[in-house]
Amino acid sequence: MLAVGCTPKVEDEGRYAICTNYTTLEVENFAKSVKADILRGNLNILADKVAFPVMVNGKPTEKNDFFTAIREILVTQDFIEGIKQETCYSMFCNSQGIMMSDGRVWISEILEKDGISQGLRIIAFNTMI
Repeated sequence: MLAVGCTPKVEDEGRYAICTNYTTLEVENFAKSVKADILRGNLNILADKVAFPVMVNGKPTEKNDFFTAIREILVTQDFIEGIKQETCYSMFCNSQGIMMSDGRVWISEILEKDGISQGLRIIAFNTMI
């Protein structure tokens, strides 16, 4: 879905090509949805956007421990303030993924062994940046 006034510049269309085949618009819309879910506390919806095991402050976390771990992060004022300030445009990326809010959240396209995409997913949450 294209948000009003959110058409990427032509030179930005391949901004995230180093780590995904998704378009700039798709990546940035996914990031906006992640931001909204975090700020609204939509943990079940957020969990559906996570690749498990997800790294939480450098530790691999499985789905059964995710809700406890993410609640601890969401009470961290610095984490929430950083997410609030994230624009979800022109985010830093490298071969490992796309960085939101100075590394508080990392996103990547997850591929199956046969190379078929499972889509964009959250691969890490960090309070220690």
